[in-house]
Amino acid sequence: MRFELKKAMFVLPNLFTLSSIFCSFLAILSCLEQPTNTSIEKVGLLVLFSFLFDAIDGRIARLTKTQSAFGVELDSLADVIAFGLVPALLAYRHSLHLLGPFGVFIGFVFVACGAIRLARFNVLSTTRSGTLKKPNKYFLGLPIPAAAVLAVSFIVVNGSINAQWHSDPHLIGGLMLLLSTLMVSTLRFRSLKSFKWSTRKFFIGALVLGIAGAVAINSNLFLPLFVVMSSYVIFGILEAAFDIVRRIKGKPSGLTESDTEENQTNDTKELA
Repeated sequence: MRFELKKAMFVLPNLFTLSSIFCSFLAILSCLEQPTNTSIEKVGLLVLFSFLFDAIDGRIARLTKTQSAFGVELDSLADVIAFGLVPALLAYRHSLHLLGPFGVFIGFVFVACGAIRLARFNVLSTTRSGTLKKPNKYFLGLPIPAAAVLAVSFIVVNGSINAQWHSDPHLIGGLMLLLSTLMVSTLRFRSLKSFKWSTRKFFIGALVLGIAGAVAINSNLFLPLFVVMSSYVIFGILEAAFDIVRRIKGKPSGLTESDTEENQTNDTKELA
């Protein structure tokens, strides 16, 4: 039986997706343990690894030209576990259980909104014939990996702070509901692939990464992650608010339908 490299290459990106699912499985097992700072940080690291694997599989698929509808569907199934179920379980074990049935409801809402977000992405990024559309500048709704990393980093950072409010279930619940709403909203969040680098932007980015690295080494790895993801969400909300103000004043919108993810492809699935 002759080995065909071209066919084997189709398996490569899916192996990274399956690695993300494996990290999610380990994270779920950790969520079943008694919640401590160590176990919470362990879940946070596993979610971060899932995030990295999720980012790599799309790039591998693009580089090897093995993008497929199967890869999109498998990636979405992995995402709903890694970035929907795991953060909800972590939040519930951390503090939402103190709210009783309402805490269960909040966790379910996060998972459900994440699943809806991914289903909408799959529908909008393909044509009726099933072919993938061209990439564009914006995501419709907050990408579920960004929502997951923000929620998990917030829980991990607060768990390492000696403060009375760090385990307040109302604070965690409010954040989870806000992120759930943003995921299924029609707010447009910029795709990082549309960002055009210049020499000045490169040095600014390097400076920011250097500062974030120094903070991570000297304090907590998840603190710069929380700051970055929070800035991404706030920027998206402010951009949408400014666009509404422009429309009220009768000025043309800065966003067009062709800029949204209706035309995205498998290349951007890592932030679906």
